[in-house]
Amino acid sequence: MNYLYGGIFLFVGLFLITVLFSYQNTHIDPAFGTTLKYQIYAFPLFLIANMLIGYGIKFGF
Repeated sequence: MNYLYGGIFLFVGLFLITVLFSYQNTHIDPAFGTTLKYQIYAFPLFLIANMLIGYGIKFGF
């Protein structure tokens, strides 16, 4: 059961990271102000994604 949780956490975390970076790449202007504002707003989502990846690796091993 831990392998299932690990796989799901890894998939969701990596998918979330991919979505966040691809959204930034296509929709956020590369100017400093808009990039900074996006990074501040997206920080909680990056934190959640990093926690999911970490727990996915932990449950996978």
